[in-house]
Amino acid sequence: RSPSRGLGDVYKRQALKEVKLPNDLTELGNSAFYGCDQLKKVTIGASLTSLNTYAFDDCPKLKTVRVSKSNHVLYAKDNMLINKKKKSVIWIAPAKKKVVIPNGTKVIGDYCFYGSKAESLVIPKSVKKIGKKALEASDLEKIRLKKGNKVYAKDGSCIYKKKTKELVVVTASKGGQVVKISPKVKKITRDAMTAGDNFIVNDGSSLDYIVIPASTILCDSWYQFYKAGYITCDVVFLSLIHISEPTRRTPI
Repeated sequence: RSPSRGLGDVYKRQALKEVKLPNDLTELGNSAFYGCDQLKKVTIGASLTSLNTYAFDDCPKLKTVRVSKSNHVLYAKDNMLINKKKKSVIWIAPAKKKVVIPNGTKVIGDYCFYGSKAESLVIPKSVKKIGKKALEASDLEKIRLKKGNKVYAKDGSCIYKKKTKELVVVTASKGGQVVKISPKVKKITRDAMTAGDNFIVNDGSSLDYIVIPASTILCDSWYQFYKAGYITCDVVFLSLIHISEPTRRTPI
């Protein structure tokens, strides 16, 4: 039986506040510490090379992560777990409120912010890849992209790919409001992420409207996602050219 399975329920009953993983543990699996709501500090041993992003699901007080100096694959910086060779941030301590990705980082890994309570994020110019659902976090309302990034650009609340003009992430503050997609964004796919008041997931969002420019192409996968009811707020389409059956026809 894997040493990373089934531990969460045990540790929850023990009201675990700190854990030091054994040096011979190489992998930490899905939900290994699920629901350890008193856990505040984790120390990773010398042999761990892989950590599932759901390993610390529902650990809202976890704010400190340390890694053994003998670990040749991973290291921790500012309570972020980073792959040395890939220069990839793979996980962020959930209770960390202000996140500044280290200069020189190339990749923000898939689902990196899963379960995160981060409120602000700074992305350096060195980042070349933002992974799948990497920035989806319910409290993340402010994202700053440093100047000089060759792959990504930011306009208003949107970060998009420079080459394809495809939306990567859009932020929304909590409370009812209007989110306007930048006219510089020319394509929205199902992979587009939302941060802050999450209006993609069907969670009773308080967001009022998404305003989509006439020049923006909505890929079929996004439209099917929309038709299926996963977009819970009203959508204001400024044009009927690229998509049919809008919920509203009158721009605001």
